[in-house]
Amino acid sequence: MPTETYHTSRKKDADEKQRIYEQTVHYLQNDERLKNYLNAYTADSVKSFIEFYAHQKAEWFINGDTMLNLRKHHETQWEENALMILKHIQLKKLFNAECEWRAEKMTLPGIEICLDFMVWSRKVLDCPFIKPVTEEEVNLYISFLGDLDDKISFDDYNIGNDYPTLKDGFYKKGKYYSEYPPWYSYYDAHFGIERLLLLPDIRGDKEKFYNELFHKEQQPLRDEQKAARDKRPHIGSIYEKNFTEWFLKEFDSKETLKLYHNTLQWDEKHQRIEDIDMELINLGEADRDVAVEDDEDWRNGIKRGAEKYYRQRTIEVLPAAWESYCSRIDAGKPFTEEDEENTFTGLRNQVMDQILRGREMNKEPRDLNF
Repeated sequence: MPTETYHTSRKKDADEKQRIYEQTVHYLQNDERLKNYLNAYTADSVKSFIEFYAHQKAEWFINGDTMLNLRKHHETQWEENALMILKHIQLKKLFNAECEWRAEKMTLPGIEICLDFMVWSRKVLDCPFIKPVTEEEVNLYISFLGDLDDKISFDDYNIGNDYPTLKDGFYKKGKYYSEYPPWYSYYDAHFGIERLLLLPDIRGDKEKFYNELFHKEQQPLRDEQKAARDKRPHIGSIYEKNFTEWFLKEFDSKETLKLYHNTLQWDEKHQRIEDIDMELINLGEADRDVAVEDDEDWRNGIKRGAEKYYRQRTIEVLPAAWESYCSRIDAGKPFTEEDEENTFTGLRNQVMDQILRGREMNKEPRDLNF
């Protein structure tokens, strides 16, 4: 959870707890039926009871629904993981098709510009020009999970089909890059298709040429807008530790700085525990004994043990999830919600207009026949 979101959420929960606490105390102290009941006990014990009861009720209201939702998530996450795996399989095949399309080795229905592949990546289970997931591919992914490093978790293992990023990850270009996904390498090696990554990006280079012409035409307007902007820098964020340290030393008291340090230490310790909250909940709800490895950092042992359990449970439901997927394909039921389909519509139209304008500037027809 990002730091700002984490702190904002904590503040909201604290405010709600205080509201429930005060409301409960008022009720316990003023309800006539309760007053008659509590009069039979000592004043000190009643005072303590009211405070403790109000505090616990606030905790129940804030955490009760959360714990119920976490347990529901525990019961459904294996099917969610299995569906994610089917998406990973199709994303890899979509990327394979993109490599060949960009190299002008094939044409594809519904694909006119490079961005169309990004559009289909968001609804990849409904993509019409790649074949449905096969049983061989499901079994291959099960083998992949068995060979995958335990330090890579389902939470961390998110695949995005951004072509330049994937190619850079394969070639390890530049100081910063995203690694070529291990699943993609595994798939390439099994089917012997590493050659696809060596294909040139002919179509991408053409689009880039026309886009650059368009942006060159727009440069005077951008320069004018830049000149009109406020040139002063943005102030630092209270969530940046170095800035906050400096600001408190410069403009506030030593007492405030000390309290900030105390709070920061508590937040950092709490965050380290929060990082494995879901693992502990899942292991607590596990339907079997789960071995936890020894490690200098006990949290790493918890994470690896939980990850092995995640994979076991996911592998167990994957065949049934695939059969359900096949039934849905046969019935013609889409996997994508309508609002997801419209996510890239505006951006796609914008990019298309830029390419077509670039064509016009290059004295070429305003079409995509290039």
